Amino acid sequence: CELEGGGEALHTTSTVENACEPVWAEEIEIDELDSTASLQFSVYDSDADGSDFLGLAVLQAEDYAVKGFNGSLRLQDSRTEQAYIRVKVKVAGRSLPEGLSPEIEVTLEKRYAERPFGAKFNMRDGAMLQIAGLIDGVISDYNSGAPLERQVRLNDFVTSVNGVSGSAKIMLEMFQSQRVECRISRCVVTTVIFDCGEAGSALGLKLAEAKGSDALVVTGADGTGHNEGASGHDRICPGDRIVSVGGVKGRPKDVLKKLEESTGPVQLVIMRPAASRDGHGGGLERPLHWLFG
Repeated sequence: CELEGGGEALHTTSTVENACEPVWAEEIEIDELDSTASLQFSVYDSDADGSDFLGLAVLQAEDYAVKGFNGSLRLQDSRTEQAYIRVKVKVAGRSLPEGLSPEIEVTLEKRYAERPFGAKFNMRDGAMLQIAGLIDGVISDYNSGAPLERQVRLNDFVTSVNGVSGSAKIMLEMFQSQRVECRISRCVVTTVIFDCGEAGSALGLKLAEAKGSDALVVTGADGTGHNEGASGHDRICPGDRIVSVGGVKGRPKDVLKKLEESTGPVQLVIMRPAASRDGHGGGLERPLHWLFG
C-alpha cells in the first residue's frame, strides 16, 4: 500500500505474502501536512511478475484533520464491488476515535411468558450459539427500538448467556428463562489461503456438518498442517464456519469433499466471530478482526 498526502509520497508498506486480506499494522508519524490535504491509499498486488493496481481510497481532510479517523474506506477502481481498507489517523493532542465494537451486550426480557425470543440457533461447535434465523419475538422487539450498531443480527455469535459461556447446550437452556443477559460477538466473513499440503496430508482440523446450514463447522484445530505455518487471522480456529472451498459452496458434504480432495493452496471463505474470548480458540486464539477496534 502506498500513502500520499498533499501530492507527496509519505509511506510504502511492506508486502504481505500470500494473503487475501493483508494486515500491515504499520504506524508512521507525519510531522507536517497541510490541513486541507487529503490522504490517498493505493493498494497493489505484488508478485514475481510485477505489481497490479487493486484500487485507490481517499480520506478527505474534513474527515480526519480535526478529530482523526478510525474506520474503513472503500477502494475506488477496484476489481470487486466491495473492497475496503481500514485506516486509523490520530491527530496530535487528541485520542484516537473509537472504532466499531466487535461485540455487544444486550438484555432481553419477555413481556409475557408465551412470547418467544424469536431466534433459531446453530450450536454445532458446542461452545457458542450462532444465530441461524430471526423471527417475530423478543429480539425483533428489541431491534425495533435499538440503534443499528446495537441491533442483534443474523449470523452473530452468542458467546455468553447470564454469565455462562463455553457450553452451547447450557446457554440454550438459559433461553427458557424470562430474562437473559447476552454477550454477542459480531460475525465477519473473511477469506484465507489454506495450505492443504500434498495429497493425503492431514488437515489438522476436526469438522462437522451444521444442521440446516451451508457450512462446515470447525470443532477442533491444532498446530499441524496449515496452522503450523499460519498466523493471525489466517489461522483456522474452533468455531470457524467454512462456507466455500475453491469456489465450491452449498451442501456441507460437497464443501468437505472439495477440501479433502484439494492439494496445495486453496481459497476458503470463512464465517467467524469478530473476536475470540474465554479461550474458545482452543489454544489457537484468533486476533481481533481488522474491521474492529
